[in-house]
Amino acid sequence: MVPTKKGKRKPAKKPAAGSRKPSVSPKSIPFSDPFYDNYTPRSLGGSTSPQRNAPQRRGEMLSGPTRPVSQNTKNKRGRTPASRKTAKKAALAQQKRQQQLRQEQIAKTQRRRRKKRKRNYTLYYIILAVFLIVAGVTLSLTVFFNIETIEVTGSSIYTLADLDGVLDAKPGDNLLRLNTKALSETVLQSLKKADRVEVKRVFPTTLLVEIEDGVPKIQLYYENQYYTLSQRGRVLDIASESVPNVPIVIGPKPDGAQIGSYVDLILENEERDWLNILFKELEASGLNDISVVDISSTISLKLYYQNRIEIKLGSFSELDTKLQMVKAVFQNGDIGIEESGTIDITDPDKMYVDSDAELDLAIDAEGWTWIDPSPDTAGADGEEGASAGQEEGDSTSSEEENSTSSQGESSSEENSS
Repeated sequence: MVPTKKGKRKPAKKPAAGSRKPSVSPKSIPFSDPFYDNYTPRSLGGSTSPQRNAPQRRGEMLSGPTRPVSQNTKNKRGRTPASRKTAKKAALAQQKRQQQLRQEQIAKTQRRRRKKRKRNYTLYYIILAVFLIVAGVTLSLTVFFNIETIEVTGSSIYTLADLDGVLDAKPGDNLLRLNTKALSETVLQSLKKADRVEVKRVFPTTLLVEIEDGVPKIQLYYENQYYTLSQRGRVLDIASESVPNVPIVIGPKPDGAQIGSYVDLILENEERDWLNILFKELEASGLNDISVVDISSTISLKLYYQNRIEIKLGSFSELDTKLQMVKAVFQNGDIGIEESGTIDITDPDKMYVDSDAELDLAIDAEGWTWIDPSPDTAGADGEEGASAGQEEGDSTSSEEENSTSSQGESSSEENSS
C-alpha cells in the first residue's frame, strides 16, 4: 500500500465477509458534551427533530462525577495568621525530627563501623600473640635455658660424682624438656640411703638436685638382724649390731626386706598401723629413753626404759592415759635412778611398781646416751661431788693452818715484849 502524506487519514479497512458492522461509527465524538450526550445518529435510528432536552443550568451540563477539590486549597483559602504559625511550628518540629533521625542513623552507622574495626584489630592482636608465643616456645626449647651447671645440696653422704650414670641429664640439655618428676624418682631408687630426692630447675642455666639423707628412726629386730628404718619408712641398713639411740622394735617380721625398700612393702598393714599409733603416742606423751618396744602380742605390749625398767601396758586401749601415768612415776621419783624393776599398768585404774622384780630383757641396747637422769649420770655426779668435797676440805684445813700459825706468831711477839 502506498504511504499517505502526513496529516491525511488512512482509508478504513473493509470488514471481512460475514463480520458484524461496528456498533459505533468511527466518526463518534471523543469528548463529552452535554449537547451530544443524548444524540443518536440517523443511521442508527435517531430522530431528525432538532428538539432536544437541553439542560437549563450550567452546572447540569457537566456529565460524570464532580472534580474533588484538594484540602490544601481549602486551607490556603481559609488560613489565618494563627494557623500559619502553627503550621510553621509543625514544619519546624518535623524538620527537627528528621534531623534527629538522621543523626541517629549516622551514629548507628559509626558504631557499626567502629565495632567492625575493633573486631579487625582484635583478630590482628590474636594472630600477633600466637606468633610471639610460638616463636618464644621454639627459642626456649632450642636456644635458651640450656644446662650449664648441675648442683647437689642437702646430703652429707652423696656428691655430684655419685650421680654419674644415675641422673639422666647433662650439660647442654634444655631445662624445659626435662621431666623433673621422673628424674627425681630415678635418682631416689638408685640412692639407697636417701630419704627424699627432688630435682629442680633454676633458671636460666642450672639444674639443682636436693637430697635428704635418711635418718634412723626405729630398728626392727628379726632373726638376729637389725633393720634400720628412716622417718619415711625406708630400710637404710641391715646389720647384726644395733645403732645407738634408736629404739628397737620386736615383733614385726620384715620378710624379704632389702636396703632401699620401704616398710609398706615388707610389713603387713596391721603391724604398720600399730607402729604408727605407738610412736605417735610416745612422742605426744614426752616419754624419753625408751630403748626397746615389744609388740609381739597386741594384748601384751611392753616397753623398756633405759634398759632397767620394764613397763607392761597390756593392750592399746587408753594408751595415752597409761603413758602419762608412767611419766608421772618417773617425775615423782617413785623409782630411784639406780633402781630397776617393773611397772605394771595393764589396768589404767591400778598401777603396780615393783623395784625388786627381775628384769626380763631379751635385747640390750648398748651405747645409748640417755636424756633423763640415769645410773651413769648419777655415778658421774657422785664422783664430781666427792672431788668437790675433798677440794673444799683441803681448802678449809689450809685456812685453819694459816690461822693457827698467825696466832702463834702474835703470841710470841707479846712474850718478847
